[in-house]
Amino acid sequence: MSNRERATDAADLLNDFIGDLVTGVMAFHEYYQQYQAGKIPWNMMIPIQKMCLSHLVLTLAKWLEVHAKYHDIFPSETAQVCRDLSKDIRRRGIPEFRNKCVGHIWDKDSGKPLVQSEIMDRLGRLTDGNLGNFLAWLNRPEGNTYPNTVVGIVEKIRDDLVSEYGLSPRDIVDR
Repeated sequence: MSNRERATDAADLLNDFIGDLVTGVMAFHEYYQQYQAGKIPWNMMIPIQKMCLSHLVLTLAKWLEVHAKYHDIFPSETAQVCRDLSKDIRRRGIPEFRNKCVGHIWDKDSGKPLVQSEIMDRLGRLTDGNLGNFLAWLNRPEGNTYPNTVVGIVEKIRDDLVSEYGLSPRDIVDR
């Protein structure tokens, strides 16, 4: 497979990531505003939060795969930022959260399902104890600048691949 074909695949995946990260964060914010306005009860906000965070965790876990498979064609000036992002995803325990809290009901290590307090402890690690800061790290609706948000990082890589390999939207989306 040529580097242009690989760049097309990577740009397509990165497009999906941008959409998934923006949508997951924006959906959470929208529903949270509805909750604060008294239009959604807390017992409904809990599964909404769970849905949004699960979606975001899955997307971040996929970043590790994309980085591993395509880092060699990513712009060289983004190499350290990409490595740092992968390290941060691992430090936050995102792959483990995906495996133990999002993807399965049974914790193989303990031989039992995780209880809510264990899930919340893992969520605290994932967010560094601050859900708002975590969401802003992913996507700042007022502006995603490289390298300050995950969306900003992914957008730069995608845009640079598009530019370097002369990719059009049709090359990426209409395949």
